[in-house]
Amino acid sequence: MRSKRIPAGICLLILLSLLLSGCGRKDEVEKALSSTELEFRYEFLNGEESADIILSEGDRLQVRIHNDRGNVDLRIAMTGKDPVYTGSGQKQGDFSVVIPESGEYRVSIRGHEAEGWTSFDVSGN
Repeated sequence: MRSKRIPAGICLLILLSLLLSGCGRKDEVEKALSSTELEFRYEFLNGEESADIILSEGDRLQVRIHNDRGNVDLRIAMTGKDPVYTGSGQKQGDFSVVIPESGEYRVSIRGHEAEGWTSFDVSGN
């Protein structure tokens, strides 16, 4: 009886297509945005999420980070300007950032197999 074998090249193509098709775990993120608060809750974050918020000069952005697993990188910046805050590999934190200029800011969070939440609360000057 003759056995049927799949050529190695086809096996390699199948394996490669499975790896590139994103068979890994997908990001599970909930984002809540109001005029004074932005919150990301994530059961799994291994990518980047962002939101745009309008801030005024002198506003204080209170940042709270809590991760049960993994860590996050944060970036807060106006388009075309240097960031007002960047932070890498953060697991826990509670700090504030004073906004130097009025305008629209992009708040970005990049997770590294993170599970937890990060919130941004705005208080006026």
